[in-house]
Amino acid sequence: MALDDDIAILARVAPFHTFTTDQLRLLAFGAEPLSLPAGHWLCRSGQVADGGFILAEGSLAAMDDNGRPTARHSAPGTLIGETALIIRTQWTISLAAETDARLLRLPRPLFRRILEEYPETAEAIRNALCVDIAAKVALMERHAGKFA
Repeated sequence: MALDDDIAILARVAPFHTFTTDQLRLLAFGAEPLSLPAGHWLCRSGQVADGGFILAEGSLAAMDDNGRPTARHSAPGTLIGETALIIRTQWTISLAAETDARLLRLPRPLFRRILEEYPETAEAIRNALCVDIAAKVALMERHAGKFA
């Protein structure tokens, strides 16, 4: 993928859609292209996650421990592993390519460097994460009785 193509892909994905052109260029320049043939694993639950991925082309499926697809699927434009962009964590899900897939790997040090160099961007991402967490907590509270 050309740098301009990577920038265009990143610009369509939250939270990067709020980045400036310079920030997108820096992120795209440091991103690592990854081709994943159909049937190959992107990650397995419990493995260390050292960054995130943007699915540029193809389709990924969440898999159970026996390698069977579950109901969750990822389509182009999906950010995978957003928490791993910020902190050291483990994958909580196993993902494999349903079709040949092209991804951009975003290493944690690259993302953290952008946050350090652009504090206003770090603040905007923090605010977006707070909204996202609040929405997830509200959803869990609405469904809490179903799991009791």
